[in-house]
Amino acid sequence: MDLFTNTYYMCYRDVMMIDIDRYKTNGELPVDTLEDIKIKLSKHPKLFFRIYSSRNGYHIFVINKSMNYKSDESIRLMSELGCDFYYIVYSYLRGWSVRLNK
Repeated sequence: MDLFTNTYYMCYRDVMMIDIDRYKTNGELPVDTLEDIKIKLSKHPKLFFRIYSSRNGYHIFVINKSMNYKSDESIRLMSELGCDFYYIVYSYLRGWSVRLNK
């Protein structure tokens, strides 16, 4: 729980969750559509992913491999897939987190 914002999180140290925001745009088009994301994921054939639609985008979980939230590999993968920059920084400090309340 974040005491300053009264926000509840579930945090993971070895289950990677990638947060991609749908509402961010580049000009008039969304930065990444679901199809764009699937194409990016297909470039990592050794990893299996599960995609969940969230209120503002997608949460993508790596489901076949434990990942270290502070590893260069994890940071690089999140960046390549278009993960929100601030979430990358936040997850490096705390682990991968899913907000449980609005």
